[in-house]
Amino acid sequence: MNSGANSLSQISRQIPLPLQTAGCAGCPLYQDKRCEGAITLESFAMQDDSVIGCRDIERIGIYYKDVKRTQRAVPPPNRNDQLVLPPFIPILTTGAPKDTRLDSNLLYGVSFSSILNKNGSLRYKTPESLRRALRLPTNGRLALFCTVDDIRMEYFWKISESKNLWQRVSALNFEFVTSATFSVYNKHPRSDQIINQARNFLTLDDLSALNVPAIPFIFFYPESELDYLNLLKELNKRPDVRKIAILAQLRRSKHEFALVIEYMQAIKNDIKRPLEFVVVGVAEAKRIELILSKFPGSTVASSQPFFKGNKCGEETLSRLGHKGNDRLTRAQLIENNISVFTNYCKNVVDINVD
Repeated sequence: MNSGANSLSQISRQIPLPLQTAGCAGCPLYQDKRCEGAITLESFAMQDDSVIGCRDIERIGIYYKDVKRTQRAVPPPNRNDQLVLPPFIPILTTGAPKDTRLDSNLLYGVSFSSILNKNGSLRYKTPESLRRALRLPTNGRLALFCTVDDIRMEYFWKISESKNLWQRVSALNFEFVTSATFSVYNKHPRSDQIINQARNFLTLDDLSALNVPAIPFIFFYPESELDYLNLLKELNKRPDVRKIAILAQLRRSKHEFALVIEYMQAIKNDIKRPLEFVVVGVAEAKRIELILSKFPGSTVASSQPFFKGNKCGEETLSRLGHKGNDRLTRAQLIENNISVFTNYCKNVVDINVD
């Protein structure tokens, strides 16, 4: 990690003293020097079926062996350095009116939550059936953001190998797919944080092995320098990764969003090659302007223009605010809102280029 002002060591809160649970000495993560000890309260307090936990060595070992079993000695080539992305990607869901007419030249996104069943299986078998459900033309351009609740993500993980799910995902003809988004919550046991970071990178490699352009979602516990150093190590093992995804939709406060920007700058400073970001879940004009101006070549992706038009009956205004509009149909509102967001982001980029 470099020593610049925007390095992670300068922006994270004070790291708690590493303590140990009764299981630390026998923990494979601790023995591998991947874990510094129980630096979250939840490492002591949480031990139920919703987490791996830090007190049951046998349980940790099962997940650890599963990760090690599927890890590749050398990551396969990643094609994300070949991607040329627009400044804005509208994220669609199902349920749009039948008369919705979407611009076939635009690149759209869809989330894992829209294409997975509750048991983790895929809802769509063909590219045509998926695009039909999203009201896209059969040749519509589409990317997959693997954002979904942890329960379905876990179900998907458990059956992905036996059901060849990543191969089936690749057959849906996405222009790119992100890695999985196993959660790395600040208030989680360390074992969960570390295993989930590893699983997110494993899914990136699964996609790369299928020749699918794949973008890694970046998650780490900001109070662990080991996590951040491991993130840099994983990115440096994949030198053709030039785009990384950041999930910002839960960073609602000014302070939380400021930290997202600082983390992005730290990563950009510490990786010695050009990087571009795909920031998911940002819809405010000022935040979009900051991202697209501070990080040239980056992309923002949001479901808000679709959601506001289809669910709320609201029209997107020139500065990306919204107001109710009962003169336009829901289909017209969706089309209008996507167009306004697309043009706004393009204009921000054009102004900064000039």
